[in-house]
Formats: sequence, C-alpha cells, structure tokens
Amino acid sequence: MSCVAVNISHMCFIVILCILCAQSTLNAAPALTCPNPTFNFGTTNSTATIKHTFKLENTGDQTLNITSVKCCCSAKCSKPRKKLLPGEKTSFDIVLSLKGRRGKMKKRLYVRSNDPKKIILPLTITGTVLDPGRTSGTILPKEGKSK
Repeated sequence: MSCVAVNISHMCFIVILCILCAQSTLNAAPALTCPNPTFNFGTTNSTATIKHTFKLENTGDQTLNITSVKCCCSAKCSKPRKKLLPGEKTSFDIVLSLKGRRGKMKKRLYVRSNDPKKIILPLTITGTVLDPGRTSGTILPKEGKSK
C-alpha cells in the first residue's frame, strides 16, 4: 500500500510539473522593440538628404520574424535581418531626400513582425525643412498659402 501511495504522489508531482512547463510555453512570445522609435533630424534645408539607422531588438522569448519594412514616400530603406532569436538585435538604414519639401515634417515607417502584441511597430522621422540655401530663421509658407 505504501508503494502505491508513493507512486501516486510521484505521479501528481510529474503532472503538476508538466502543467507548469506547458503554461510557460503558452505565454512565450517574440517582442519587437526599438529603443529610439522617433528620430528628429533638427532643422536643415531642402537640399539635404537625411540618413539614419533604426535599431531593433527581440526582447521576447521566442523567435521574432520581421516580415516587412514599409518606408514613406521619397525614402529608401535597407532590409533588416528577418529572423531574430531572443535577445538578438538588428538594424536598418533609411535615406530620405528633402528635395521639394518645406516646413515641419513628420514621416512614418512601419515594421511588421510576428510580435502578437504589436504586429506593426511604427517609427517616426521628424524635423523642419527650410528653403534652399537657408540654415536657420523663419519658415516661409509654401507658394499659394498664407500664414
């Protein structure tokens, strides 16, 4: 009888251990993070080209798959590494031409992944574009618009 009681207690222990392991696996997920999701290029003139590197990290505990990076118009993006194991980092570059632009600017980029909490991670580029040849001062309104 005591052998049966010991076997039952061992079985209960094993079942509880299996449930705990299964629960931790169910909660496991990738997590895409960007330590600096907004880049402000400051104030520059419309002949400039902005270059920046966005850094990404998998802070989750499962493999992260980056499926796409969508850049705004007039921008070119390099491609980050597609698969990141937990703790791994990657980066991608963006090159943005300011030709023909004037005034305050805010452009969005979108990184799509298998992060269940944030399928799309928005990144932002902001700054102020002056008329060609100017490096500071008042921003002039676009032609046809008044302040």
